[in-house]
Amino acid sequence: MNLAPVDRGSKLAAAVVFDPRAWGQNYNLTGRAETLPELVKDMKLAGMNVRVANWRDWRDDLLRRHAAEPVPELDFLIRILRSPTAGWPICTARCRCGSCRICGASNWPTR
Repeated sequence: MNLAPVDRGSKLAAAVVFDPRAWGQNYNLTGRAETLPELVKDMKLAGMNVRVANWRDWRDDLLRRHAAEPVPELDFLIRILRSPTAGWPICTARCRCGSCRICGASNWPTR
């Protein structure tokens, strides 16, 4: 998991704010980011049964489950996921090119 102690984060934020030499730089408060395979491995070691799903499959499954058993705290997320662009791959939604160099999508999703 990507976590940072609060005191370390506070010290870094103070240094960035008060030292002009630190302005305009990128900072990762949590150390090296884990790759997806590393994260899945760590979660399995912790006893969690993790399944990596395709974006559309995950979205459709969540919408179906929420319709069957609503969770009021997730209503905001469900509204977002019901938007027409939520079904598109992120790069297709961003570049709107229809033949994306990033993901290889060759056409717009049909809805």
